[in-house]
This record gives sequence, structure tokens and C-alpha cells, in this order.
Amino acid sequence: QKRRQLAVIVGILITPTLAFTVVDLAASEQSAARILALLAVRIAVVAIAILIILGVARLKDERRFDLAVPVISYVVVALVPGVHLLRPAPFITQYLVEVILIIGLHAVLPARWTRQLGPSLLITGAGIVLLFTWHTGYDVFEQVAVVVVVVLANAIGIAVGWRERWLEARVRELAARELESRLA
Repeated sequence: QKRRQLAVIVGILITPTLAFTVVDLAASEQSAARILALLAVRIAVVAIAILIILGVARLKDERRFDLAVPVISYVVVALVPGVHLLRPAPFITQYLVEVILIIGLHAVLPARWTRQLGPSLLITGAGIVLLFTWHTGYDVFEQVAVVVVVVLANAIGIAVGWRERWLEARVRELAARELESRLA
């Protein structure tokens, strides 16, 4: 089930990557070199996603799988600033993808919430820095709105992820008590 969850979230992340590539190319008045760099990053994102899905499918050991998930998260996080910098500065839609990614890291990705926190906070930090350094054409209200939404996405993701893990622990505890009572 964890492998399926990971495959689903990777698939979900590929969709906006491809959709925004089309939007970026159609609405962009960038140089040919910048458009090629944008396409290269997007192709890298899709290739990495496919490699992740294939690699995770081959992992037989649960422990290795649990260690691979945070590594995958950090790989995805490393690509986020590149996507920001290759998109035209007035485009702010990448923050919508970040919100989906942050919530996905917390709520869907099969890892302990403490392992999910690092990548989501790095995405948040990089996004906020780029908001004030790269996406400078927005007024204060738009910038505050983006910061609030991204911070709320982290708060919601942390709460959902923590609750999910708490429920899993509670179910294990109840199962152990039931087994114990049957054996007694």
C-alpha cells in the first residue's frame, strides 16, 4: 500500500509539471535558451519521477523503502527552485503546486511526519525567499497571501500527517491488546 501511495503522489506531481510546461511555453516571451532550460528541467522531473516509481517497485525490504522515501522527497525539493527560476517572474502559479506538494508530503507520502517536515519546510523556505527576490512584481498583499497559504499548507499537512500516524499507532495498540486478551 505504501508503494502505491508513493506512485500516486509521484503521478500527481508529474501532472502539474507537464501542464505548467505547456502554459509556460504558450505564455512566455523568453529566450530560446531559457525555454530549452525550462524543458530540460521538466524532462528531468518526469524522468526522475519514472525512475522513482521503478526503483520503489523493486525495493523488497520495508526498511529500505522507509529510508528511500525521504531521499526521494529531498530530490523533489531540490528541483523546486529550478522550476521557479526558469518560469517567468510574473508567474505565481508554481506556489499552487507547492501547496499541493507540501500537503502531499505530509498527508499522502508514506513516511513518519518528522521525515516529511524537512522537505516541506525547505520547499516553504525556498519558495518564500524566491517570492521576495524573484517574483518581485507582486504587491505586499499578494506576497502575504502566498506566505499565509504556504504556511497554512504546512500546518494542515503536519496536523493530518501526525493524526494519521497517531491513528496507525492506536490501531496497532488495540490489536496488541486484543491479541493479549485472546491469549489470556
